[in-house]
Amino acid sequence: MAVNFNAILDEFKRTNWKDPGTWHTVPKVFVWLVIIVAVPVAGYLADTSSQIDELEQLRGKETKLKEEYLAKKKQAINLDLHRQQLREIDTQFGALLRQLPNRSQMDALLVDINQAGLGRGLQFELFKPAPSETVREFYAELLAELTKDLRGRVEPLPQVRPYEPVPYTAEGQIDPFRPERIDVAAAGSRASVSKLAPDPNRPKEPLESFPLESIQMLGTITQNKEVFALVKAGPNLYRVKKGNYMGQNFGVVTAIDEGAINLKELVQDSGGEWVERTSALQLVEAKR
Repeated sequence: MAVNFNAILDEFKRTNWKDPGTWHTVPKVFVWLVIIVAVPVAGYLADTSSQIDELEQLRGKETKLKEEYLAKKKQAINLDLHRQQLREIDTQFGALLRQLPNRSQMDALLVDINQAGLGRGLQFELFKPAPSETVREFYAELLAELTKDLRGRVEPLPQVRPYEPVPYTAEGQIDPFRPERIDVAAAGSRASVSKLAPDPNRPKEPLESFPLESIQMLGTITQNKEVFALVKAGPNLYRVKKGNYMGQNFGVVTAIDEGAINLKELVQDSGGEWVERTSALQLVEAKR
């Protein structure tokens, strides 16, 4: 069925809104629809919206109360432990208070302090207790203590001593940096070094091409009452006896036993002089 909007519009135009008894069907239906929609909306705006806001506030308060309840519940669980700690603190504090001197013991305490100070060279002019306890910040009290002697007076400037030139009187002494003195010292050093310096003309032995720490002692053998050591350097095995050379520090074998090879090496110290040092090559135990 088609709706005639022009007819409906004409009914609205002919309607006398001041006399509801003369309204036609369409204006009445329209007014009822407006009332049905307006009343719930007005009720929501007037009452329900404020209740919703209040509900949100109560929900937030509920969350806060739950958090406070959980915090107080934790404290209540540890209440006995806190009470025990409080009793221990009271006991320790009372013991500390009892260790403090009372008024009858103050005189003896001051005498002891005076005697201890006099024994260390101090002089006491006056013991004056404070009339009452004064609570001050630490740094304010420290500043007042450090500046108590500086108020009202200024220390005089120290006296400036006149400059006194010091004459140089070492012209006739021996100059330690003269070239001829250095040459003499170097010659003496070379003379002392030559006694221990290795022989450059001695033929090198095969084991002198290996560092001593890379050589392994595997065992010993005895042949014709002479003890030989069996060592491994690189992939090869060598037989060593007393007097052979090993390592790259001119090490000569001085003794061989079942557990080690003893050597005497020649090395240079920080001043370039040749010095002797002893070293040993330990037996490598076989892995089980």
